[in-house]
Amino acid sequence: MNLFANMNLDRKLLISFASILVLTGVGIGGSLWGLRQLNERLNFIVETRVEALKRSTRLHRNISELRTQEKEIILATDADWVARANDRIEAVRVEIEHRIDELEELDLSRETAMMVEDFRLAYRRFNRTLDQILDLNQEQRVEEARLLSRTEGLERSDSAVALAQRLTEIQEAALATAKEESDQLFSRMVNLTLVLLLVAMGLGTALALIVGRNVAGSVGRIVAATGRIADGDLETSVEAEGRDEIGQLAAAVGRMQGALREARVRSEDQAWLQT
Repeated sequence: MNLFANMNLDRKLLISFASILVLTGVGIGGSLWGLRQLNERLNFIVETRVEALKRSTRLHRNISELRTQEKEIILATDADWVARANDRIEAVRVEIEHRIDELEELDLSRETAMMVEDFRLAYRRFNRTLDQILDLNQEQRVEEARLLSRTEGLERSDSAVALAQRLTEIQEAALATAKEESDQLFSRMVNLTLVLLLVAMGLGTALALIVGRNVAGSVGRIVAATGRIADGDLETSVEAEGRDEIGQLAAAVGRMQGALREARVRSEDQAWLQT
């Protein structure tokens, strides 16, 4: 405190202003940190939850499309139509394998990862049955192909579809949870920003008040002292606190008071000598 009192007035004001800037900067820095955390969370949601949801939804559609193409091959009488359906089946198979690989590359929960593996196994079982149906149809054993499609093919495709649907539901729930966590993070970030800014403003205001009171108090004491001097009181001392401009002014007033006191003493001595 003595060090602060001994500073020049311009340094006191500079320190007060710089302190407000530093504290405000701390508040802004905290806000930026919160924004970064929120941005990372949103990126995680987009890269993992949303992508997993999109892929699981498409897996469900892909299995349904395989069943549709399978039925069209069984019912088709045109060789070109059968060839196009076979090409489409191969394209959908490649797409399904690709989407499963993409899902496994994501940062999934343990439950989701196990569900993806269960779907892969169910899909491969259905795929083997689909190959048998296509082979029977190619051998002109259409009735056997239809029977296999209506029994084992239907059962295994339904199993794969149910797992894909369950996988989609898990991702929807995970996305909703992630969104709720992001909303909570945003609320905490807003509250943290407000608290930091209020603290910065409060501390800055307190520091400015300390400087203001210091200056006002010193000036007030000097004004009171000069008033007493003007009323003829030359005995009360004027204390010079600190080495700043206010302290220097107080010291100058004190010297003036001493000079006036000496002048009055000399005047009184001369008057006594003349009597």
